[in-house]
Amino acid sequence: QSHKVNQSGSSSKEIGDIDVYDGSCYFYSIEVKDKNFNEYYVEHAFNKVIANRGKKAIFVYGIHAKFDEGLIYQKIKEYELKGLFVLVQDINTHIKNIIFRLPESTKQDFLDILYATCKSVNCKEETVDWINGLLRDLNWKIE
Repeated sequence: QSHKVNQSGSSSKEIGDIDVYDGSCYFYSIEVKDKNFNEYYVEHAFNKVIANRGKKAIFVYGIHAKFDEGLIYQKIKEYELKGLFVLVQDINTHIKNIIFRLPESTKQDFLDILYATCKSVNCKEETVDWINGLLRDLNWKIE
C-alpha cells in the first residue's frame, strides 16, 4: 500500500510511505526521503514500525540526500539490538536490488506496477524520467 507523496502519516492507518501487508497482516514499511535527513528521521520511521509490531523496516534515501553516516549507523545498530531488521540504502541500490531478484517472466509486471504506483501517488514527471533513465542504464526494455 503506497501513500500519496508527502502524505504519509495523514491517516492513522499509515505507518510509512509504503506499507507492506501479507493479506491483512502488517509486514513492514519503507520510508523514503529525498532530502537531507538526520538520525531523528530514521528513529521516527523505525519507532512507527515497532509501534505497529513490524519486524522489518527499510529507509531509502534519494540521490541528493545528505546525512551523517556515523550517526545513522549508530541508529541502525540501536534498532537491530531491539530486534528490528533494518535496511538503509540509496534509491539506486534499492531499485537495482529489486530488479536483480526479479525473474525475467515478471519484469514487465514489475514495470507496470511501478508506473501505476507512480501515477497513484502523484509522482513528479522528473521521477518517472529518473526511473526510465535508471532502467535504460540497466539495459531494460521500456514498453
